[in-house]
Amino acid sequence: MIRILIDSGIDQNDFMRETYDYGFLPLSIILKDKSYLDQEEIQLEEVHD
Repeated sequence: MIRILIDSGIDQNDFMRETYDYGFLPLSIILKDKSYLDQEEIQLEEVHD
């Protein structure tokens, strides 16, 4: 079995989520000495703020 695995560095959109079955690996984002899992513990809007 072959499965596609992407990390949170890719620009996912609704089309991709609805069309493809893939595994997801969140990258770590460190802000103010605290680590967060991208798109699981923190969202892009929070990072920009």
